Amino acid sequence: MNLDTIDIKRQGIYKKFPSFEFYIQSLDNSNDQFFLDLLDKYLKEGNFQHNSEFGTLDYNIFYAFNGLGSYLQRFKYKSLEDYQTKNIFNENYFFQAISYLYWQTRFELYQLSKSIELFNNQAGVSVQLNSTFFIKNKVSDLGTYLQFGMLEEAKFLTNKYLDFINSSVPLKIFNDEGDIYHRRTQYFVLRLLNDYWFKRDIKFPACAFDEPLFNQLIKNWDTENITLLEHLLLCLCDRHTHQTKFDTATKFFDISDFTFSYLPFEIHTILRLRTEKGLENPILSHVIMTTPLGKIYPNKKPYMDDLLLQILKRARLEYPDFASDLFTKEVSDAENIKPHTSKKSWQFWKK
Repeated sequence: MNLDTIDIKRQGIYKKFPSFEFYIQSLDNSNDQFFLDLLDKYLKEGNFQHNSEFGTLDYNIFYAFNGLGSYLQRFKYKSLEDYQTKNIFNENYFFQAISYLYWQTRFELYQLSKSIELFNNQAGVSVQLNSTFFIKNKVSDLGTYLQFGMLEEAKFLTNKYLDFINSSVPLKIFNDEGDIYHRRTQYFVLRLLNDYWFKRDIKFPACAFDEPLFNQLIKNWDTENITLLEHLLLCLCDRHTHQTKFDTATKFFDISDFTFSYLPFEIHTILRLRTEKGLENPILSHVIMTTPLGKIYPNKKPYMDDLLLQILKRARLEYPDFASDLFTKEVSDAENIKPHTSKKSWQFWKK
């Protein structure tokens, strides 16, 4: 197949696509120190009560994983803090952030599976499924894991998400699933990863198949025709910028979470899978590919530090079967997991 046989043209970059400098500034969440202090207190003392604008709340493992989210946001910002002035990107900080994100997601998945189990086993019981599960976030994260070579982690989550799409539970598991929200980019990622890893029969919605560009990429992602692939990927880059808009009451966009405006997760997915197959990747000259977040990095071993390990151990005190794949005899019950060399590596801003 060559360019003459496909009728897919480039859109060009969306004229209101934000600058990378603005993107970096948007990651700064330095006003969340309160939440970080609460997490530190929890790790020292365990469950406690604290006063909030909503009244007295019990701070427990659920809030601890939310606090972990504040840390990972700080790491994302820290990784790019010196980029504008010194052209330095600290990939280790960014990798640490997405490692925190992975385990935060794993805990959310664990709780969600318990809710689904309760719903299935107790007819008539009112069950509130996890309201934070959105395809636009969770599936997009898969590409970021793949960006850093976290293949097993991405594979684990992909299989879970495919289960959700095929679920017989008469409740929506993803808040934005289906043809109303038409998250086409995210469905493309799931289609591609399913074809690569599982080849399962998945009941994708109609919108997963109505974008010609995605259908061409499903057919040609592993082509050796670099000219064809480069054209399709640049079209995909353009589309990414045009989808970087906030959802409205009547219109929905794939990249409505601004976090992913400069994280081309769909491109990362294709490039990583091609790398795993030993295929050549084209060099893409595009605004979303020329920043440090546009690159794919060498495969990394799973990251662990003392902060994350403490949270996981506390979670297992209440839920002994959580993260059982990590806490196995092969890993010496996690006691021998090497923490980060810095005693408080997550508190880089404290002197």
